[in-house]
Parts: sequence; structure tokens; C-alpha cells
Amino acid sequence: MINKDIRTKGKGNNCLPDDFAKFHYKAYIASTGRLIEDTYTRNKGKPAPEIMIIGHFNKIKCFDLILPQMKQGEASTIRCPAKLVYGNMEKYS
Repeated sequence: MINKDIRTKGKGNNCLPDDFAKFHYKAYIASTGRLIEDTYTRNKGKPAPEIMIIGHFNKIKCFDLILPQMKQGEASTIRCPAKLVYGNMEKYS
């Protein structure tokens, strides 16, 4: 089950399949709080936002499922099951 808590409301229309999305995120392991990915610093300490086409499921599946429920400029905390993020999470244990 995906859970979304809005921190900052966005404006405009919701994202739609085939829209391009450009966004930042930080990914944590829920059980340990360990940071495993941060788009704000992943390019040698510089921001490198994620860019994807919504609905093509070629990146993180959770994003394809949650972004159509978001508006431009929205900031939310998203909780996704591991299988919808990276599949097998054993490599991050």
C-alpha cells in the first residue's frame, strides 16, 4: 500500500500518463532510517533531479503510481512497499 502525506500543496493539474516529470527525492529504508538515495546530492554533491515519463514503468514503479495523484509544486512524504521501489531490497540491508 502506498501512503502519501502532503507537506506543501501544489497548483495546477495532476500529472498524467506520458507527461514528463522532473523531481527530487530522498529514499530511506523504513526499518532503519538509512538514506540510500538522494537526488539533491547524487551528482558529486550537486543536485541531479529524476526525470521520467509517467506511466512507462521504466524507473521506480511507485513513482508511476503516485505522481498522477500529485500536482506541480507539491511536496509530499511517500511511503511505498519495497517491491514497488527497488524490488529485492536485500542489497541495502
